[in-house]
Amino acid sequence: MSRRQKKKEFVRDIVLQRIDRLFEEAFIEFPANAQRSDRYVELVQKLATKHRVPLRKTYKMRFCRSCGAFFVYGANARVRIKDKRTVITCLRCHDMRRY
Repeated sequence: MSRRQKKKEFVRDIVLQRIDRLFEEAFIEFPANAQRSDRYVELVQKLATKHRVPLRKTYKMRFCRSCGAFFVYGANARVRIKDKRTVITCLRCHDMRRY
């Protein structure tokens, strides 16, 4: 393996760890300060795009792609199952995502 490829994998691992940590912090911070949770999601999106790291499906389902709100199901997001698909509705901007 070349030195450049090793460095790329090392950076990718660090980015994935940071994304995990930011989502944990967003969940912990939500009851006290929802704006800070939204900021953590914004940082996750920037990290993923900058380093070309695809987000896992579970992470994609945890925030609104149109307004950037961190989802806590029942508090600011509605989850329904329709025709074997999960439909998540953001209660802030009323955007719907189907998974």
